[in-house]
Amino acid sequence: MLQFPGEVGERFLICTVTLYYVGEIVEKGLGYVSLKNSSWVHWTGRLSDLCRLKDFSKVRGRTPRTEFCGPVILATQSIVSWYPGDWLLPTEAMT
Repeated sequence: MLQFPGEVGERFLICTVTLYYVGEIVEKGLGYVSLKNSSWVHWTGRLSDLCRLKDFSKVRGRTPRTEFCGPVILATQSIVSWYPGDWLLPTEAMT
């Protein structure tokens, strides 16, 4: 995949080959997508609950863990799947 299908301003949970990120698209180009207010998601908990709620603080039981990292640029060739939506973006580490 050379061009990410999302548009500037949209929020996504993006799964790469080895990592998850959540953030808002600020720029995209051939081979990359740039996110702002992004967090590295090192544990999703129940992915189905997280995708339904789109809020990392409201998932019960297996609580997601994130680490805020600000801006990030991802290579589109590493993206495996993505979940669009009105995600509430974490602003600090959630452990």
